[in-house]
Amino acid sequence: MLIYSNGLILWITTSLSTENVDIFLSFVLLISTVIWGHLEHYGWITI
Repeated sequence: MLIYSNGLILWITTSLSTENVDIFLSFVLLISTVIWGHLEHYGWITI
């Protein structure tokens, strides 16, 4: 998990430094969707 987090931080930093805003935003949207799915799955939130 720590390795994944470091890779994620590195990826975000690289994206910001190269100004790939569209790719960065789409990636954030993907992660948000995954997190939301996990929260919903475990019943922490309901729609």
